[in-house]
Amino acid sequence: MRKLNATLLKNSYGLDMTYISLPRISAAVYRGRQQVMHSKDISELAALSAANLNTHHPHYNVLAGRLIGGNLHKAVPIKSFAENIRRISIDHPGLLSAELIANAHAYATQFDAMLVHDRDLWMTFPRIKLMEQSYLLRVGDNILERPQHMWLRVAVAIHRDDIDAVRETYDLLSRGAYTQASPTLFNAGLAEQHLLSCFIQSAEHNGAPDAIRAVMDATTVFQHGAGLGIGLHRVPAERSNRTPPQPGVVALLTMYQQAAEYATSASTKCPSAATAVIPIWHADVLKVIDIRRSNIIGHRHLTDIYPALMIPDAFMKALEANGLWRLYDPTDVPQLVDLHGAAFEAEYARLVQTDLALTVMPAQKVFRLYSTAQVETGGPYCLYTDSINEKSNQRHIGTICATNLCTEIVQFCSRDRMAVCALASIALPAFVLPDKTVDFDALHHAAGVATRTTDRVLDVNIYPTPEARASAMETRAIGIGAQGLADVFRMVSVPYDSVEARQLNIAIFETIYHGALDMSCKLAEQHEPYIRWANSPASQGQLQCDMWHVTPSGLHDFPSLRHRISIHGLRNSMLTAIMPTSSTSQLLGNNDSVEPYINNIYTRRVLAGEFHVICPWMVRDLVENGLWTPQIRKQVMAARGSIQHIQAIPKDIRAVYRTAWEMNQRLTISMAADRGPYIDQSQSMSLYMPDTEKNKLYSAHISAWKSGLKTGMYYMRTTAPSYATQPRGRYPIDDNEDSDSDDSDDSSGARARETIITDEVPAPIVCVACSA
Repeated sequence: MRKLNATLLKNSYGLDMTYISLPRISAAVYRGRQQVMHSKDISELAALSAANLNTHHPHYNVLAGRLIGGNLHKAVPIKSFAENIRRISIDHPGLLSAELIANAHAYATQFDAMLVHDRDLWMTFPRIKLMEQSYLLRVGDNILERPQHMWLRVAVAIHRDDIDAVRETYDLLSRGAYTQASPTLFNAGLAEQHLLSCFIQSAEHNGAPDAIRAVMDATTVFQHGAGLGIGLHRVPAERSNRTPPQPGVVALLTMYQQAAEYATSASTKCPSAATAVIPIWHADVLKVIDIRRSNIIGHRHLTDIYPALMIPDAFMKALEANGLWRLYDPTDVPQLVDLHGAAFEAEYARLVQTDLALTVMPAQKVFRLYSTAQVETGGPYCLYTDSINEKSNQRHIGTICATNLCTEIVQFCSRDRMAVCALASIALPAFVLPDKTVDFDALHHAAGVATRTTDRVLDVNIYPTPEARASAMETRAIGIGAQGLADVFRMVSVPYDSVEARQLNIAIFETIYHGALDMSCKLAEQHEPYIRWANSPASQGQLQCDMWHVTPSGLHDFPSLRHRISIHGLRNSMLTAIMPTSSTSQLLGNNDSVEPYINNIYTRRVLAGEFHVICPWMVRDLVENGLWTPQIRKQVMAARGSIQHIQAIPKDIRAVYRTAWEMNQRLTISMAADRGPYIDQSQSMSLYMPDTEKNKLYSAHISAWKSGLKTGMYYMRTTAPSYATQPRGRYPIDDNEDSDSDDSDDSSGARARETIITDEVPAPIVCVACSA
């Protein structure tokens, strides 16, 4: 135990020892020890013991992370990147790409000089455990690299022998300022370098051969670890009375489900999944709405398929007017597929006068059916066709009829073009300064680096199909997003629903958009514009903000940038998208994407067991105000993470720490609309509605549509998070919340009986592919 105490003390530098009790950790380890334990296991037990005390102070998680980081460094003793790559190539031939091995050897001195291994020791326990379990290269139980090796591997695999670009990218990745998408982190530098997150396929077919071909292509995408959007707009509706009979959409989706299951059985990283995207006028739409409802017999097997609706303005107008809605077979009305806006409305009105509709029903009934499914299952997702197409820089290529797995990517796809997107997200908390302001210059620079690196991903990626590669090279679409927006608001002490937060939200995404455009223009000048640049809205001087009829604030020089774009063009047809970031947010220690905090205290699960996490900014503010006492902590725990009814905490602090369940969801929609002029793809916007009264659901959908959003809803979360009591794990953990003693005699380590909000929100899927 003396050695353990020395290790704990050695790793306590920079921590607030007013709230950290090292003897308490030692006591928990003593109670949980086994008769024979290696030093690695003792460190692991000490780390989990410290992590479970995190609700007393977030610095326990830092200490726990350092213990795990020390174990990782011992497991991979080689500090040199080049030497570690050489060792892996010898021990595991065929794992790494020949180009990575050659560059690591050729530029060994430069690459090794970049590494800052001490950055590993500032990763909190949740971050480093996720890194260890999911992101670091490993063969079986053997971890092959340190975290800093991983970040540099990604930078070298993408930029190869461009030393300056490698250095700049590695530095931002390593400092947690931004990240590439999970598939890029998983596979960069491997012999099978599958780096892309998102693909969108048009499942048009004229019989079984075409259907089988489409499913085979989807299987290849799944095997690359990516998510898939399936456009069903040209798939014939189910009609047994035709010759030959038309099996319909659900029969086709059954084949996709089998493909997803097959690919998942061979994957060690994440399950395969797809979004089935269908226009709301399609005759099979009601069947697709129901595919995830457990009470619908025959659809329970479609567990990896998620429905999404493409909704034209014509439907929303019929909904408001309490009018009728008609459903058609695409084979009878092929012209509808390629229309949007006024042209769609005119053709739809003409079709009303014919007898081609297979079903006629009140638009209100269609809405009730899909909103009921949303309450029960979280979906279908809702996207607005006309908003997407009217505000798209790809509208000159063709009508956009589908989206990706998580609804933030909206691009044209066709039979011979599978839409592709490479993703990255900027970690916004990294740009908050000590004086509680945002460093917009540094954020602008990071947006540029992320754009350059993500554009380069398109060149070095191995593509699943020729159609995917052709699309990528023609449009060079990327998606630069963000994570930790709610952290920024809390770090600067402004409520999520304040005027200041709305202004900051706009400034942040105006900066990211300008930085991305600026770099894309520079890349076009260095190389050339993307192939389909001619006749695009941007080529005619129309940027995303112009399509929203919004004038930028003046924070950045848009007029000069417009002039440069008119001369040199852009390298990328699409630049920004707000994707879910659940996995990489955990990796960088931020809240997910642009969403508000779901709760202030929750439970994380790792292989070793469960541990509690508390919002560090809330503890910081309560400490600074002399309010972080055992009594306040117990009230927070008893209130299941909410502080809204703890009168001892001032109102201004309580306002900052409202959770998603304590906010009006009109705010979420308004914030999305405010940043919409700077998001040229779309946003994975989820709504949190514990009250699912009919009028509130209707109001939310109408508000999203009228706000001009492209994605009106990703998930609808209608149930507050579940509750967890004492963490369970491989080792017993002592929280001892009711005792100030460090020598408790509770050998079970299970005295605490706190009720904690967990992070198990009712989302049917965590998309690792889109997690950028």
